[in-house]
Amino acid sequence: MILRTHNNLGQSDNLAIANAIVYAVLNGASVINISSGEITHSPILHTAIKFAHYMGCVIVASAGNEGNTETHYPSDYKEVISAGGINENGNRIFN
Repeated sequence: MILRTHNNLGQSDNLAIANAIVYAVLNGASVINISSGEITHSPILHTAIKFAHYMGCVIVASAGNEGNTETHYPSDYKEVISAGGINENGNRIFN
């Protein structure tokens, strides 16, 4: 299933993403991909992720596009697989 949480300008909030995660879980999702994130911890987003994880979902989230070592949520939550990219030389890819 595809769930849109961002508007046409690419803007969203953690409540919309959390609601989408819960909806996905309750409607049979087994894998959830989150291709967005921020440096600020969100209790409501983390609660939704913990619920999904508890229900057996695999959650994958982008590690960010900045190429730095700052915290990045939701990819830094322990319940989430953090995904990034490397090029053919093994160097991290970021914008």
